[in-house]
Amino acid sequence: EKLDASTSRCEALERETAELKSRLSAAETAYDEKEKALARLAKASVVRLDAQRAENMKETKRAQLCEELRREDSVLMTKLGKLLLHATPDTNQAAA
Repeated sequence: EKLDASTSRCEALERETAELKSRLSAAETAYDEKEKALARLAKASVVRLDAQRAENMKETKRAQLCEELRREDSVLMTKLGKLLLHATPDTNQAAA
């Protein structure tokens, strides 16, 4: 009778061990899937950040070019103003 009780208890422990192994395997699989998902998210975030950085660099360059054009325009307008001030009356009449 003690042998039957021990055998039953051993079988119960084996079933419990198998169940725990199954749950552990499922947990490991779920962990691996979550880890892969996080890696994909991190990669996507890096791609987005790189794209944003590139866009910011374009905007900065565009702003610099616009500022350079404004300065050049100002210089040219100043030169044009000086030319018009120093134009001879003959030149003014020919322009009209």
